[in-house]
Amino acid sequence: MATIGFIDALMQGRLPVLEWAKDAFTGEAAGGYHSGLYLTGTPGAGSVSANGVNGAIVSNGRSGTVAAPAAAAGKSCWLNWSDWAPLAATPNVDFGFWVDRLWDNSGLSVTTAPGAQAIVPATLPPRDANMSTAGVGVGLAVEISTVTGNGAPVVATIVYTNSSGVAGRSTTVTIPATAVAGTWLPISLAAGDYGVQGPTSFALASTLTSGALSLVMYRVLGRKLRALPGGGIDSFSMADGGHAIPDGTAPHMIYHLTGTAVVATHATIEFAQA
Repeated sequence: MATIGFIDALMQGRLPVLEWAKDAFTGEAAGGYHSGLYLTGTPGAGSVSANGVNGAIVSNGRSGTVAAPAAAAGKSCWLNWSDWAPLAATPNVDFGFWVDRLWDNSGLSVTTAPGAQAIVPATLPPRDANMSTAGVGVGLAVEISTVTGNGAPVVATIVYTNSSGVAGRSTTVTIPATAVAGTWLPISLAAGDYGVQGPTSFALASTLTSGALSLVMYRVLGRKLRALPGGGIDSFSMADGGHAIPDGTAPHMIYHLTGTAVVATHATIEFAQA
């Protein structure tokens, strides 16, 4: 637990507040998640990875992500503060949260089915929950980048290596029918796993017909920003959920939806050096 002195140092080391705003969008379904990476706004819409099936590490400066600062000499960088303007005035969103996008890929076939597509991912950067490359606390998601053409849900099987270095771990996720761009599908890990070092294969039970998707490894930064009754502003600080921000961190927002039509959203984010 941080001491009061350390929190004082964070307050003294506060950097300028950054604005984050995204335009209205249509999500997939109530109860689902939506990635803010491809939405227009500030910062502008992100681009799809150009690194193919084996993917690549995502670093600060990636389009669609917030410009997290590098640590000053002799100091560390922290996510000191974030708040979200009245979510109660934002229909169909009940909370959002920041993630550090660590790795992603592209080029997975959406029509190869059945049959596993092999993946050889790069070693993660030292940005997991322990600031190591092991993948502790690192999640894995399917992210739709182009609307799919499947007329019914399709199960995907992902094989991965966990944060203890155990290979061959297997899990599944269901891709909904005609999933819209931005649909974010967190993948539940096998029992006892607490993170992912990297996916090693991806297989569809049946064709998606058309569209495009990526696998994404990510770490959650701070607690969720909730919708508050009456349109109040929700926030968090380092004292109740802010995380260390290693150099290279590439933050963007994930929404949790209660409906599909979402109006423009706005948040602020502040870092500190201590």
